[in-house]
Parts: sequence; C-alpha cells; structure tokens
Amino acid sequence: MAWRTSYILIGLLLLIVVTTLTTNAYWLGSLLAWVLIALASEVVSLIRGLLAGSGPRDLSPPDGEVGLVWVPGFEIKPNEVDPRVGLLVQPVVISPLALAEEAAPVVPLLGKVVIITIFIGRDDASWTDTEIAGCLGSVVTAGRWIEAEAIRWGVPLNLELATAYLVGDDASERPTELALGSDGQVDDTSVEATRRMIRSIMQVLHPVGFDRPSELLEVVKQRLGADAVVGLVHPRSAGRSFVYSHNLSEVRLAAGLAICYPRYADHDTTLTRKPPATDPTTIAHELLHLFDATDKYDVPLSRFAKREVTRRDIMRLERNTLSHLRIDQLTAREIGWAGARTLVEPKKTPLAPGNGPKGEGCNVG
Repeated sequence: MAWRTSYILIGLLLLIVVTTLTTNAYWLGSLLAWVLIALASEVVSLIRGLLAGSGPRDLSPPDGEVGLVWVPGFEIKPNEVDPRVGLLVQPVVISPLALAEEAAPVVPLLGKVVIITIFIGRDDASWTDTEIAGCLGSVVTAGRWIEAEAIRWGVPLNLELATAYLVGDDASERPTELALGSDGQVDDTSVEATRRMIRSIMQVLHPVGFDRPSELLEVVKQRLGADAVVGLVHPRSAGRSFVYSHNLSEVRLAAGLAICYPRYADHDTTLTRKPPATDPTTIAHELLHLFDATDKYDVPLSRFAKREVTRRDIMRLERNTLSHLRIDQLTAREIGWAGARTLVEPKKTPLAPGNGPKGEGCNVG
C-alpha cells in the first residue's frame, strides 16, 4: 500500500507543476489518469482487506508456554504465594478514546491472546492468595495444552496471562439457574440470571475504574498490542461453567468472558467442599467456546463427517484429563484454524497436572 500512496502523491505533485507550466491537454490527461489508477488500486486493496478480514498481528510460532505479562498502568499487590502475579489495587486511568461500548466480535484463536482473570467471593467467603495461585496454575496448564495443540496444527498462537487479577466479594442474591443452549452459551431464557451475574462482575470492576467488562478487555488489548483479550471469571461457588454470547443484546457488554466454576452444580450454589480449584480441562473447554467452538457431546459421532470429530475432541468431553484430549478438525475450523493441517503428532508425555481434583467431572454446561 505504501508504494501506491507514493505514486498518488508524486502524481498529484507533477499534476500541479505541469498545470502551472502548460495547458497541454495530453500531459494533463496522462497525469490525471496516473493519479486515478493509483487511487483506484488503493480502493481495491482496502475493499479486499475488509472482505478478507485482518489477520493476527503476531505471527510468532507457539512456544508451548504461557507467559506472564504486565499490563502498563496496572499497579498490583503481589500474591503472597506467587509474587509474580498480584491483585489490581489502584484505579486504572483510562483515556475516553480507548473505551469500548461493547466487546469486539469473535476473532480467530490466533496471534497474541491475553487472558485476564476475575475472582468473585461468595457466601461470606473470599478467595485466598493460596486458592488464587492454584487457580492461576490451572489456567497456565490449560493454556499450555492449547499451545501444544497449536503446535500440532501448525498455527501461530501465543497465549499470555496478565499478572494483574481482580478480586471482589458479592453479597447480593445469587443468580438463579442458568439455562444454557446447545453451544454452551447463555440462552435467551436466562437473561435475568445473566444480568445478576454481570452485576456481580461490575461490583469487582468499579473500584478499579472500569464501568463494564468490555472496557477492561479493550484497555488490556490496546496496552499490550494483543490480537485478542478474554476474561475468565471465577465465582467462589458451584455451578455450570459457561460463556457469554456475542449475540445476546442484553448481555453483550459481557461478551468475551467465560464463567468458570470450581465445582459442578445444576445452578449457582454454595460450595460444599473446599478448597475451590477449577479443573484445567474446564478452563480449556471454556476458552475455546470464547472463540466460537461449539459443544459436541450428547451427539452421536455418526452425525459428524468422517474424522471431523473423535471421542478425544475436547468439545465432547468424553475424557476428563487434558493429556487424553485434543482439538479435532471441526473444532479447529470453528476457532479459525481453517485450512490448517496437523504437522506434528502430540507428545506422549502428559502435561503437568493442574490443580483440579482428579476423578471429578468437568464443570461445564
């Protein structure tokens, strides 16, 4: 595009000079045609870009690790167990121009993707530093598994975890049962329940300067130059994990957030066993939902095209251990890995275990 812009500027300059020195129609017409052709080329390039969509800015190959990244302007109080991460303690100064009215549309799971976490205390019980460090360990384990799959598929992806996390307590009436659609997203019938959950999140965001979740995600995205930023919300209660859809106007401000419960229950309820520890499989499953992966359980494999979905696909959840799961072809296409082909077979050595209790079912809806 830069060279076409140069042609336009040179042509305009020559047109001015020639117009000043001569009235020869041939030369004037030739220069004007030059400018118009270059301008038309710019327009065509712009239209192609809009139709094709912008690709990821970060094309670095995955390294199999989840880096910890400091967000500029986010002052933290170090976690007592893991001082590399910490609680966001000061309101963030936000430029009005940086505010987003709503979360950006779903983008492919490619490039530099940053995860930021929010912890909500429930039933007069707050998250402790030990519990938060353990939960973040599960997030890192899930992210490593996703990067390992990106390596297998040969796509550019680098997941990073923001060192700042948000913590708050919710003393309000807990949400009623959440009705989930077949895609694992909030259904229209549970709008009031989702609004209550959003209010719980708002109680955590307001003290640190954010009016809505989309602001938090957009500020982190701009300050880190990320291709995408998503949020993981961890209520200190039992429930069915889910993600907020981009299609529900009532809850669109929370799009880009996944609610990850440390224990499974049909609806949001008090924890009966402690400490809370979200299973890495649940986190990886919900992260993929945020990038448009759909659930594939409760559907016979015969309904899918041959080799598109197997029993090991993470969106089927026939197994609970990440090292026994993978991303199959259909899920890969859904998350934007279209046209990719597996280049490397997964290692036989299982990933480091997360902090979720062994033998317990995944906490997904």
